[in-house]
Amino acid sequence: MQGSAIVLSGGEDSGMRLWDARTELPKATLKAHKGALNAAVVNNDGTYCMTAGDDRRVLLWNPWREVEVPTPIKSYE
Repeated sequence: MQGSAIVLSGGEDSGMRLWDARTELPKATLKAHKGALNAAVVNNDGTYCMTAGDDRRVLLWNPWREVEVPTPIKSYE
C-alpha cells in the first residue's frame, strides 16, 4: 500500500503480529502456527510475508488483507 509500512513480529505464543510502523500501534494479530513462530520475513515490496514454526510448516501471508495465502509450501524437514 502506498505510503504504508508494517513491522512483523511473533514468538512462542504462535501468533504473528502486524504493526503499523508509522504509528507504532498494533494492526492485527493472526494465528500463525501450532507452537512457536520461529522465523518471519517480508519480501522487498512488502506484498507478502512468510513464517516458519514449530509445527514444521512454512506459511505465506498477505499482510495487507491479514490472511494466509493458499500455497503448496506447507511443511519442511
